Amino acid sequence: MRLPPNSRELFAMRRAGNVPVPGPFGHVAVLPSWNMEIAGAHVLAPESINALDLDFCIVAGLDVAIFVQGVDVEHHVDLILAVMAGDPRTIAVIDLDLAVDGLDAGLLALYIRRAGDE
Repeated sequence: MRLPPNSRELFAMRRAGNVPVPGPFGHVAVLPSWNMEIAGAHVLAPESINALDLDFCIVAGLDVAIFVQGVDVEHHVDLILAVMAGDPRTIAVIDLDLAVDGLDAGLLALYIRRAGDE
């Protein structure tokens, strides 16, 4: 397993015991394309990389937004499972194609860690 692309700074920050300042989409955004950037901490998980081969330990205890695009549902499910394995506090899954009408329209799922599982 390896860290997702673009995670070097985030990994160094977490290793030093720090957390990123929450941005508009939580602490960390997971982006589906090499051609995308967003304000705040973000990592990449393009469909060309098997999401289950990525180690999302860097999101432990944080709020994460996973941005998905396209119809490869299997990749989306694998990506959600890979991020869940990193033990984040919350995960919001947002479809970029639907979000053009607003983030509420693009929100596909919201996963929240249950109380007592911390």
